[in-house]
Formats: sequence, C-alpha cells, structure tokens
Amino acid sequence: MNPSVKKTAGKIEKLFKEDKRFFGFYADYLSEIGDKGKALKILKENINFFPDYSTGELVLGEIFFKLKKFDQAEMLFKGALKKDKTCVKALKYLAGLEEIKGNKNEQLEIIKELLRYDPFDQDAKNIIQLNDNDLSMSLDYEEPESVFEQTAVCEISEDSEGMEEKVQDRDSKEKLSVQTTKDTLDKLDSSDDIEIPEISFAGKEDSIEKNKFSEEVLNKEKSFS
Repeated sequence: MNPSVKKTAGKIEKLFKEDKRFFGFYADYLSEIGDKGKALKILKENINFFPDYSTGELVLGEIFFKLKKFDQAEMLFKGALKKDKTCVKALKYLAGLEEIKGNKNEQLEIIKELLRYDPFDQDAKNIIQLNDNDLSMSLDYEEPESVFEQTAVCEISEDSEGMEEKVQDRDSKEKLSVQTTKDTLDKLDSSDDIEIPEISFAGKEDSIEKNKFSEEVLNKEKSFS
C-alpha cells in the first residue's frame, strides 16, 4: 500500500474507533482503496446501530452496485431515500438501475426528482436534454401509412420474393432484440449469494436531527478529502 494512502487510512481508522458514527465514511474509504471485504464487515457490524443514518445504506448500496448485485443495491438506495429524500447520490444510482432494466420513463422521472434538489447537476441535465431532442425528432418524423407508400417515397421496386426476405430478416432481428432484453433482465436476479444484514427503515419523529452530523464531525470528514 502506498505510504500516503496507508497514513490516511490509519487516521480514518482512528477516527472511526473514537466515534462509531464514522463507520460509513471509513467503509467508503476502504472500498475506494480496494479493501471491499473489510468495508462490508464494518458496514454489517455497525449499520443497525445507527438506524436513522442514511450513509450506511448508501455506501453498502454502492458496493453491491459495483458487484452487479442490483436488486440488493436498489433496496439499500431506496432505504437511504426514506431517511433522506434529498440524497442525490441515491437518486443517481436508482436512475442508473432503471436504465439497466430498460425503464426509460422511470429513469427520467427519477432524474427530474434529482434536479429538484440539485438543479446544477450537469449529467442529469444532459440526459433530460437528449431525451427532449429524441422526442422532438420523433414528433417531426411522419411515418408512412403503409409499406406501399414507403416504397413509393423511396422509389424502390421490389418483387414479392425480395419483400418476403426483408420481412423475415426484420422478424429475426426483433426476436433477437427481445431475447437480448430478457437476458439482461435475468441478470438482475443475481444477489442470492450475498448475505445482507437486516435493516430497519422505519422513520422516527426526530430522524432529521439524528441524520445531521455536528459541525465538528463534518469538518473532520472534510479534512481527509
């Protein structure tokens, strides 16, 4: 391990040992430097001791997302949002999961929600703009009423045998597309081999206060960035 990285890891570990509320921060750093095994151990041992602290679910969700354990990641990101509806990072990952599943409309709805809390997020703005451009192009295009009209516009003359071959080719491509989509969705159900701790997402009246770190705690985290 790089001496500088090792030194920083030592400082964050000391901070965690002095105050367990830093478990998410410590686990996130461990994951970033490649020690995902230890990061998972820290998260699972501490996540239920701070039921109103959303960072634990967020960091654990990121790890599962990177491991392509998408169903567990989705549960964790949604849990983080129940504790903090303004959690932009959780919204970004949920939008990414909807994109993976092919749910474009759901993805756009989540991105619009994200922009309510972070109107300057350039990635989210770009996705919305691209979608608006695609919609505009779709509205400008007038599809021919029939195959015969399309043939006339393109000034193509084809015999019946040639047309049949094209229809068969089109049908083959459509079947391949449907199978590819099914294969992608099947991969989402891939998390049975990873044990996830039981996490309570029940809210409390004082959850807002418990979610907030003191200025002293926040300044300590920032000092390592």
